[in-house]
Amino acid sequence: MTGSAPDRAAERTASVRRVLILILGANLLVSLSKLTIGLIQGLAAVTADGIHSLVDASSNVVGLFAVHFAARPADREHPYGHAKFEALAALFIGGMVGMTAVELVRMSVNALVEGRSPTVSGWTVGIMVGTLVVNIGVAAYERREGRRLKSAILLADADHTFSDVLVTIGVLGSLLLVRLGYPQADGILALALVGFIVYIAVGIVKGAIFVLADAARL
Repeated sequence: MTGSAPDRAAERTASVRRVLILILGANLLVSLSKLTIGLIQGLAAVTADGIHSLVDASSNVVGLFAVHFAARPADREHPYGHAKFEALAALFIGGMVGMTAVELVRMSVNALVEGRSPTVSGWTVGIMVGTLVVNIGVAAYERREGRRLKSAILLADADHTFSDVLVTIGVLGSLLLVRLGYPQADGILALALVGFIVYIAVGIVKGAIFVLADAARL
């Protein structure tokens, strides 16, 4: 980036906003695909994964608002600028990931208690593999841009998206076991994924707190 400091800041803000808009579109496509097949075929793990992806999309919207406020210049009430709005948004995203874990527990327990025998078709597996490829690409792209632009919100959201990659891998494993004749795997593996999601949430919250407490720089 070249030019004056305000020009560089404006260019950075526009770049971060562009990345978030692209990721929002990808996350909406992924979440709608997962929720559709999960609800139609009664697959708890797939539906929970779709909810997780929908949280990814909502976090992108939060990020867009945060970037808008963070780009404002310093004023009397905020003599050091508004950059920490990104860290606040990252903190909020961490909380949303935690809420996803709670919902995943509820759906997993319901699937185990009700003892459903979900049906897994070939196109279900194909759609899940497709969303996995998209999520891997999204996480890698967002992390690269987050480091290049030194954006707390992009880095936090990249971690969030990576948690979706882990969830989707676990869901694919559960689909394989269901097809092999182990219907309980849907609820059990969905429940096991909670640990991954909580780990991601704690990491996001910890990073945001470090920035807000001035233990780390934006």
